[in-house]
Amino acid sequence: MLLILFYLWACITVAVAQVCNGYSELCGRKWSNISQIGTHDSAFVGDLPTENQNIDITAQLNAGVRFLQAQTHYFFGVLRLCHTSCWEKDAGPAVDYLSDVKKWLDTNPNEVVTLLLTNGDYIPVGNFSAVMEASGLASYAYTPPHKLAIDEWPTLQEMIASGDRLVMFIDYGANTNIAPYVLPEFSYFFETAYDIGSCKDERSNGLMLLDFFNTGNALAAQNTLNGLPVKKSAGSKFRNTPQWSIFLIVVFASVYLLP
Repeated sequence: MLLILFYLWACITVAVAQVCNGYSELCGRKWSNISQIGTHDSAFVGDLPTENQNIDITAQLNAGVRFLQAQTHYFFGVLRLCHTSCWEKDAGPAVDYLSDVKKWLDTNPNEVVTLLLTNGDYIPVGNFSAVMEASGLASYAYTPPHKLAIDEWPTLQEMIASGDRLVMFIDYGANTNIAPYVLPEFSYFFETAYDIGSCKDERSNGLMLLDFFNTGNALAAQNTLNGLPVKKSAGSKFRNTPQWSIFLIVVFASVYLLP
């Protein structure tokens, strides 16, 4: 009887492990070869000009977002999520945001999430690793053995099996000798301009990070576009890009992901 129960448990475990980011087809694909929807300024929720999403990060993740971008600033000795400045829009301490991501990963064991934090204040990377440790999210962070080429990344199934289900980047100030899992964005990505439909390369070579949003009337623009130009913009860039994956960063992600 015990042998039968063990066999059933093993079968269930294997079946669950074969679903990666919601699809069994993705399990054997490398992290670098999977297209992902991401949210620009994911922490800023509401209808004001300083708010770029209309559902919170838990709802974003539940809707299928697997790439979270957020803007950080150092304010009175605390790393916080602030839009442009903490006087303009303050979404709270970074540790709280990271704790929410950690809680979501706790309850979704077959999911891999990518996180990009901006560091416009150029504060030392130790401030980022400190809040990662304090939130508990560091326990999920993937640490590459060296600077990886596009085809050297592990598969989703390998990341899920190892428990290293968070890939973390910052745009400026990374130092992998100090914080090995806080990776330098522009060593791995090139990023496009901040306007709708543009595929102008702005930063560096590597994986494709396509910013697709209107910095003016963003919500109206997203509702009007309803996803069609996203495909055109991405498709035009794909023809000149050696890899297959795309990291598509949008505002008001619910327009694309929810009915």
